[in-house]
Amino acid sequence: NTYGFIPLWVLNNILSFGQISKFYFNMKQTDRQNVSKTFKIMDNELETLLKYLTSIRNCCAHNNRLYCFRSHDVMIDTKYHANLQIPKNKEYECGKRDLFAAVIALKILLPSSEFKQLIDDLKNEINIITPKLNVLSIDEILSEMGFPTNWKKIRSMSK
Repeated sequence: NTYGFIPLWVLNNILSFGQISKFYFNMKQTDRQNVSKTFKIMDNELETLLKYLTSIRNCCAHNNRLYCFRSHDVMIDTKYHANLQIPKNKEYECGKRDLFAAVIALKILLPSSEFKQLIDDLKNEINIITPKLNVLSIDEILSEMGFPTNWKKIRSMSK
């Protein structure tokens, strides 16, 4: 009643992540471009990132196994794929349909301090689980999740 419409910050509290992704997709292109400029990327790139992260979120929400997750949606090529020197055939071998693609998406979307904390937390969890592994090595597990061997370098890469 105060504004004559539902403010976006209020709407954001009642929409699911998937609905926010669809909402963004259905916005006027000029509005989409204004939002994507906040992240210093193109509007179609933000749409792709949101769509990809929605598929990861849905996997988690439905109690599916995230360890070997592969999306039908392909993440966009980023400078992080190239900077990490991920091998490429028709597409990069990792960071496109797997869990590491979500790490790249979060690198683009999160503030640097929050992303660094995420990587620190991830490294901590890996250190906790590594001594408990008997059948598979941590390198095999990370590889299955699409993490390149030099994945930790993404933490210090500039945006």
